[in-house]
This record gives sequence, structure tokens and C-alpha cells, in this order.
Amino acid sequence: GEERKEGGGSKEVVKVPQQQLSRVLYTNPVCLLTVEDEKLGRRNVMTISWITCINNNGLFFMSMNKNRHTWKLLQNQKHFVLNVPVSGMEELVLKIGGCSGATVDKFQEFSIPICSPGWKEENQPKNKKPDSTGLFAIESCVAHLECKIEREEKMEGHNLLYCRIVNAWVKKEYWCKGRTFIPTNPNIPPYLTFLGSQTFGYVCASDHQ
Repeated sequence: GEERKEGGGSKEVVKVPQQQLSRVLYTNPVCLLTVEDEKLGRRNVMTISWITCINNNGLFFMSMNKNRHTWKLLQNQKHFVLNVPVSGMEELVLKIGGCSGATVDKFQEFSIPICSPGWKEENQPKNKKPDSTGLFAIESCVAHLECKIEREEKMEGHNLLYCRIVNAWVKKEYWCKGRTFIPTNPNIPPYLTFLGSQTFGYVCASDHQ
């Protein structure tokens, strides 16, 4: 994939090739979904893990409770970003999932730093929306996936959303051998999977990769 430096700094970012977009979601990582409805002038972030790939071309399935505040924002803004947190961010992930954006500005409450998807404008003010499309990402996460909703269904109080990854960026140290989303060495914090009951597992490569 295409590599570049972020904001002139030392950290490198890989833009995931189109034919490998689904690989960022293969392991069902815990994600933080960011969205802004410009019509309402509201933004939000929610924790979500009910996500499953449908094919290798970036199409995936996502289930969201119909009463979520985020769903109200997504009805007007069909585009959003999935951000992948890592070990060390568990407390933040639980705090985000433990309150509603209808009553709390989570970005201010939890001091969440934001940036453009792909860390393209790292020096933007942290309290402003940095992307002209209305999309924004969480700076401290290790992958950003720009997504759009293509189809919706309803079942048992949930919205079943068929979505597509439009673009994806991964920190270089999490893009192994140019094809796999996984920490490239054991000293890098692994990303999370959700086991239920506020308990996380960690995703790392086997010895036989």
C-alpha cells in the first residue's frame, strides 16, 4: 500500500490497497465509530463490535440498536469512520460505551483528540472538525476506515446495516508483510476484541504466520 509520513513527523501510515480493505475487519476488532450530522450540528462517538465482513471488497455488515443516539445521526449522514483502539485504551472504550452522546459531548468529557481520517492533517485544532467532508477520526487509534451505508434492514429492535469501506489507513507498525492487519512485533500494543461483560481479548499473530 501507499506509505507516507504523518504531518512531517516520524510515524508512518499505510493506505490499504482497495483489494485488501476487508482485511482490516477480518478479526472483528472493537471499533469506535465517529460521525457528525451537520444538519443537526451534532457529532458523536460510540463503541461497536458487531461487525462482520461480507466479501473481500470492503463490504461488511454492522448491527446497531435502533435507540442509539448515533443511529439518529446516521440517518442524515450515511458516511462515518471506524477507528481501531489498542491495549491501553480499554478504559476510554468502556467510558465511551457507557454514556449517550445525546446528553454528553464525549470528545470534551473524555478529552478525545481528533484528526482527519488517515491522520492527514495532524496539526488541526483538536476541538474542530478537520475534514471538509464532515468525517473525522480519533488520532490515538491505529486504523481509520472511511465507510458508507449502502442498505438498511430492521430486525428485533436493531438496524442491520450493509456498509462499504471507501478508504482505510493503518499505522505502518500494524500492517504486517504488506497484507495483514496485526502488530508487527510483540512490543507493539495489540488491538482489542470484545468478549462481553466489559471484558476484552487481544489480537496478535501466531508463531506460524
